[in-house]
Amino acid sequence: SISYGAWTTDHGHRVCVFREGVKGLGASLGELARVNELQTNNKQRTSLDLSGAPQQTIINNAAANVSSSKHLSSARASITLATDDKPMFPGFSAQWTDKLHFIDPTLYGTIPVYRVLDYGGKIINSSEDPKLDQSKVVEIYHCMTLLNSMDRILYECQRQGRISFYMTHYGEEATAVGSAAAINPDDLVFAQYRETGVLMWRGYTLDQFINQCFGNCEDEGKGRMMPIHYGSKANNFVTISSPLTVQLPQAVTMVMPSQHLLMSNIAGMV
Repeated sequence: SISYGAWTTDHGHRVCVFREGVKGLGASLGELARVNELQTNNKQRTSLDLSGAPQQTIINNAAANVSSSKHLSSARASITLATDDKPMFPGFSAQWTDKLHFIDPTLYGTIPVYRVLDYGGKIINSSEDPKLDQSKVVEIYHCMTLLNSMDRILYECQRQGRISFYMTHYGEEATAVGSAAAINPDDLVFAQYRETGVLMWRGYTLDQFINQCFGNCEDEGKGRMMPIHYGSKANNFVTISSPLTVQLPQAVTMVMPSQHLLMSNIAGMV
């Protein structure tokens, strides 16, 4: 159920809806937007004006708003159910494409979003079907859901002050795990901090992830790196760096001598 706290101001009664009370319930986009706007590190809350109205009436009206079947919500996000066949990414409008190829960005107003399946899970273009084995698909999906579950737990640890830093992979699980499944296990990977799925796919254990985030004595880096800056020599995963795109010159530096030495484990750079 939703938790409410009420207090009195110069403008009358106001009711406070705590963010923790929204978990697992459907709510209106307006309420969720206000929660997200006003959330802080340890005190996430928003208020609804109750001037001139009985407190219980306002609480009942707010509770009725969570019955909307068109919106799904959690403490971290809201999702509108699909009503058309366009990409539903926040902040921009785009079109779909079922062809994956290099393009000249000057010829496109907006770069289209590549996809293989429609919202119903059907192959759009049979020539783009990777024809994956069903057991492989299930394995990939299991890794994606495991990453999502780990994210929820460690993100809450960060919000509670148990670890100093964390970044989730919500909505990007398939990108990292799918890429990892497509390359060889001995291919070197230069990843960013939202690509943990690559390391999880290669067998990095939950204990190893948690040890690194807590920086304890079991951490391979002995607590010298920030949380989620994973690295694993055994899994051919180069240690993550905080600045963006620094992996590009590192990868190029590895590719050039590997081509000269005819090394085969550089073919799958990510």
